[in-house]
Amino acid sequence: MDSDDAFKLIKAASTMGTGLMAGSAIYINLVEHPARMKIDDVKSLHRQWKESFDLAKIIMIGASLVPICGGIAAYAMNQSKGKPWLIAAGMLAFNVPYTALVIMPRSIQPISDYEVVARKDPAVVKETVDKWNTLHKVRTVVDLAAFAWCVYNLVYN
Repeated sequence: MDSDDAFKLIKAASTMGTGLMAGSAIYINLVEHPARMKIDDVKSLHRQWKESFDLAKIIMIGASLVPICGGIAAYAMNQSKGKPWLIAAGMLAFNVPYTALVIMPRSIQPISDYEVVARKDPAVVKETVDKWNTLHKVRTVVDLAAFAWCVYNLVYN
C-alpha cells in the first residue's frame, strides 16, 4: 500500500469513526434517554442509567481513539490535506475536558454511588439523570459537526 492509499484509508476510517461517535450520541439523546425517563421507579431508572453509562464510557473512549488518532495521523502524513481530519479529531477530543469539567461535577459524580443515591430524594436523582442528558447534547452537537465536517472534506477535498 502506498502513502496515497494509506492516507485515503485513514481519512475514510476517521470519517467512519466520527460517524459512529455521532450516531451513538444521537441514539442516546433520541432513544435511550427518553426510554429511560419512562421508568417509574427512580431506583431502577438510576440503575439503568449507571449501568449504561459505565458500559458506554469504556466503549466510546475506545471508539473515539480511531478518529482522534486517525486525524493526527492524516495531519502527520500531509499537513495541508490532513488538516480537516486534525480539526475533527480536536472536536472529538473536546469531549474529554468538557466531560471532566462540566458533566462530571454536575451530573455524574452526584449520582455515581448507589449508596449515596439511596439517601437522596428520588426527584433529585431523576432531575440529575435528566440534567446529564441535557449536558450530553453538547457532545452530540460537537460529534455531529465533526462528522459533517469529515464528510464534507471527504467529498470535496
